Amino acid sequence: LAPTGELLEVDGTPFDFRYMREIGEDIKEEHPQLLIGNGYDHPFLLVHEASPKVKLAHRFSGRVLEIDSTSESVLVYTQNYTDNQRIQCGGILNNRRSIALEFQNLPIGINEVNKENSMIHAGEKYSVKTVYKFKVEQVNV
Repeated sequence: LAPTGELLEVDGTPFDFRYMREIGEDIKEEHPQLLIGNGYDHPFLLVHEASPKVKLAHRFSGRVLEIDSTSESVLVYTQNYTDNQRIQCGGILNNRRSIALEFQNLPIGINEVNKENSMIHAGEKYSVKTVYKFKVEQVNV
């Protein structure tokens, strides 16, 4: 599960979220990376000029979350390992029922790949800005 430093194209893969589509649409595909992580647990490089960087929308209610960030990537994790944990209301926590979006530098991987972007030296300042915007859009049924 550790990054190798190789940057892969998403075109034609279950990892292509450049356009609006359901997150779980291809999550059960036999793609090697989905099999390794039991779902999405991957960093995505963000397009510097794009705004918003990430947009999540619920097609039935019209709820929308738009996120802008100065981070270089977002790690997308789809709750892949719940081990049937019990939750407070007495139910069972099921896999892939939620998503986490972690705005960050690319994760440090094998042989400390990407480490140089995660180092802060004495006297240096580190600043990242992430803005979350919630809204409701008209639903076309």
